[in-house]
Amino acid sequence: MTSHLTPIEFLNTVYLGDRGCQAVRIETLRSEVVIEVDELSRVRSESGKWEFYTDEDIVDARLVFTGVESIKFDPSGPPPNDFINGISATAGSGEFNGRWIFEASISSCASDGRNTEVIVRIVAADAHIEDPARPGVKIRE
Repeated sequence: MTSHLTPIEFLNTVYLGDRGCQAVRIETLRSEVVIEVDELSRVRSESGKWEFYTDEDIVDARLVFTGVESIKFDPSGPPPNDFINGISATAGSGEFNGRWIFEASISSCASDGRNTEVIVRIVAADAHIEDPARPGVKIRE
């Protein structure tokens, strides 16, 4: 039997460095937000670093946030369409008690070359990965 990782522990197994955001999709009826990534790797080393491990890479991966209660883009306006700079999770408190606050830093590159960091803040119950080669399978270990 495997133990259930917290979102913090789970995100520590996800490598997104130098990876690009292809889309941010809001699935309102399913209460999900999906960040589509050009390629996602996993961190499996004892050091906690990526170490160029590629055996579990997923092309066109979906990072899915479930039980979404809110989403915010800061600043509003520029679309997150470039490198994913990082992603984190913190346990919610106060009005968000029992939920998780996920923050993804994603660059936005305008046609004139201006680059803006966009923070996508998602309040949700959990997160998992989906591989388009295995539709409907939630990857959470």
